[in-house]
Amino acid sequence: MLSQIQNSHSNALQSYEIQHVREDASNKKNTSQSYMETLISLSHRGIILLKGTDALSLLQGLVTNDMDLLKAEAPALFTAWLSPQGRFWYDFFVIKGGEDSFFLTPEKIHIPEFLKKLQLYKLRKSVTIDDQSDQYQLVSSLHEKPDNTQEIWVEDPRTPRMGWVGIVSKEITAEGDLNLYNAHRILQGVPDGSQDLEVDKAIILENNYENLHGISWNKGCYMGQELMARTHHRGLVRKRLTPVRLKGSPQPFGTPLFQEGEKVGTIKSSLADLALALLRIESIDRLSKEGTPITTEDGTVVVLNTEHE
Repeated sequence: MLSQIQNSHSNALQSYEIQHVREDASNKKNTSQSYMETLISLSHRGIILLKGTDALSLLQGLVTNDMDLLKAEAPALFTAWLSPQGRFWYDFFVIKGGEDSFFLTPEKIHIPEFLKKLQLYKLRKSVTIDDQSDQYQLVSSLHEKPDNTQEIWVEDPRTPRMGWVGIVSKEITAEGDLNLYNAHRILQGVPDGSQDLEVDKAIILENNYENLHGISWNKGCYMGQELMARTHHRGLVRKRLTPVRLKGSPQPFGTPLFQEGEKVGTIKSSLADLALALLRIESIDRLSKEGTPITTEDGTVVVLNTEHE
């Protein structure tokens, strides 16, 4: 289902890109080619440096992905940190730096509590924790990998469809359109932290984290693993974060969605008529197979990507 949704939105993304490239060209006199190659600053994300021989072992007991993969070939991983009850706390990239050095990219609004919790679980481990958000920034290139050996660039570990991400100096001006990045990730079904998941409430298995390579089922114990394993092995996933198009007015985060008078989901992040919606899987099936509509209270109709051409 997710791959069908992603493929069916390629035309929609192209239309969005063309519109904004033309606007940018008229305002800045840039070509579409140079515009598309412009870096996009993911300024809502911070940069935390973990350094020391115990850096990965600290993370291994906390997060959903297998940090041992970074000892081998993987240059970066996408992962989540859950509450002891298995609910969403944070998500971030773990990107290799130098020897025994790793960059983490949590949302800036959560950094104070993120650092406090890291220090709590650090105990006597040989690792330093340093907030370097004032020195470095996380940036995205949705297309080609920038040719700069002085920076750290890795293919987006969630999906190649999201291009490349880099850790670069704050002195570098990234002039790309963040709306273009958000439109692209929405069309790919990619959540972005607390913009899409409610902290202490959301279950990441309902939000595509397994499809986005953010979960390992082979690693040892980690915080919140019990709920994850039970939900996964018993087939208890009842909802799915789904890219949709809104036929009507734009809808804010948390807008309830209904099917035949029954609430079946909510709108998460959105941009113009594009949105991610957390929907009951049975309601998606009824919409796609039987045409039973899903709407908001004001009558805005939700259209799955497979229906939009």
